[in-house]
Amino acid sequence: AKNFEVKMKNRETLEQIMERKVEEVRARLFYPSTPAPELTKETPNGSADIVSLKIQVNPDYINMLKDNGIPEEESLDETLSHEYAHITKFPGTAAKRMHQYMMARKLLDSKDLAESAVYAFNESQVNIFNGVDVKNKATPKVQKILARDSKGLNKILNGLYQALFKEDLGIKFTWRNKKEKDLVKELKEIQFTDQNNEDTNLGKFIVAVKDHLKEYKPRTQAGFLGMFNEEQIQEGLASLAQECMNNGYAPNQFEQLSSELANEGKIIPGAGTAKANLIVSRNIYTALARNYSIPIARTKMAKNGSLIPHEQKPFSIQTPFEDLNVFSSKGILPGISKAWTRKEGEIIKQIGIPDSIIVQDNSPSMPSPDKEVSIPVLGSSVIARTYLANDKTVTVYSFGSADHVYGPSKDEEAVNEVLRLHSGEDGGTTFNPRKLEQLLKDRSKSFDISIVSDMEISNLADFILSIKSLPFLNRIHLFYTNPGKMAYVNQAIEATKNVSNIGYAQLFTRYDIEKITMGELKKSLQ
Repeated sequence: AKNFEVKMKNRETLEQIMERKVEEVRARLFYPSTPAPELTKETPNGSADIVSLKIQVNPDYINMLKDNGIPEEESLDETLSHEYAHITKFPGTAAKRMHQYMMARKLLDSKDLAESAVYAFNESQVNIFNGVDVKNKATPKVQKILARDSKGLNKILNGLYQALFKEDLGIKFTWRNKKEKDLVKELKEIQFTDQNNEDTNLGKFIVAVKDHLKEYKPRTQAGFLGMFNEEQIQEGLASLAQECMNNGYAPNQFEQLSSELANEGKIIPGAGTAKANLIVSRNIYTALARNYSIPIARTKMAKNGSLIPHEQKPFSIQTPFEDLNVFSSKGILPGISKAWTRKEGEIIKQIGIPDSIIVQDNSPSMPSPDKEVSIPVLGSSVIARTYLANDKTVTVYSFGSADHVYGPSKDEEAVNEVLRLHSGEDGGTTFNPRKLEQLLKDRSKSFDISIVSDMEISNLADFILSIKSLPFLNRIHLFYTNPGKMAYVNQAIEATKNVSNIGYAQLFTRYDIEKITMGELKKSLQ
């Protein structure tokens, strides 16, 4: 019992020291907004958890350093400084860590080597930042203990710290270690903490140490993406997807990178399956869609649906008797007596954002979403994400050489899988009006209908007639995707110029996506 009380007293003292030291460390880093650190044996030494921006410190690790002559205040100062530097700078975000992984993967032959390179680079950055830039006096003391019996790249990096700190860390290179000694000199020329040239410095680091990466042992056991939560990882994937797109990567190259990172257990690999003769491309579109935000104008959501008298016309023998206006003349006189024409009632029940229907052209004339990033598919994915973010359902009618209907659904990945369907190189483009009519069976409910096509449709006249006859309560957005096929687009525009609930907008580049306002396509065109 006495031993337990002594341990608890020591632990309380350690917590009190940590509370005091954390404020000093935060002041050096301009007060990052983070919860108080905690003592736990769940981490081997110190660890940064960016899920909650929390620092965890193992008291046994602090006691080990104390047994080696480092006071608790100094060891806590160095440990907290080390982990805060990871959170705020090196790497700081999941996006940066993934970017650095992609860079490393270009230069190295395997996932494990790329991860080791990024681990080693980030760890070097933190140690040099604390020991050289901040001049934390505790950093060399702690590093000297951690450097004992180090081998391979770990020993080389400790030799680098010894040279930069200008402190003896116990690292000695004999004449047999001339290559390692020369490598330390080469590494000294790299500006590790220069964040403006971080990519260049990472590249230099990898080229210098690539033959030693297999020997590297990282200090952490949290995993390559272990310090990040799912939302931060998804944001990182969105940034990685945009970088892949900007550099002309094919979707499957992004899929390869994300699949490798998926081994961390926090990313779901893409399916890459097929439906009938339609090919499903990879999930770069789900990631890319996170980079865009488009507004939706609210609209009339529903009307009463009853038929009411609207205007009069001459009565004929074909006119239903119940439509006769008995007050227009004496008796029933065809051509003289009047009859009512009726229209659907428009007593509005609700204003809001309607559910979405996306009509996606999957024909061979559309760009293959598996060979390159397809702007039409990306635009549709962004539209779908916008409605799903507003807790609305999305239904997809994929038409072309083969048809596929999915929904209504709130499953973004499942929706995007259908949007990515493509007919391959065979077949033409045929639109089936009945498919769309079946989706609009409830005529009292409004939908936002987005049609994404190059408009090279074999039965274009049927297509135009179909969209003109859709209930007026629906907003119809037609996005044309190919500047070389404007003749088809102009034909549709001319035929629907007097239909006020149909709007047109080009979807040629990713910048066109940023101009979209759902429900106000005239504004989108400005």
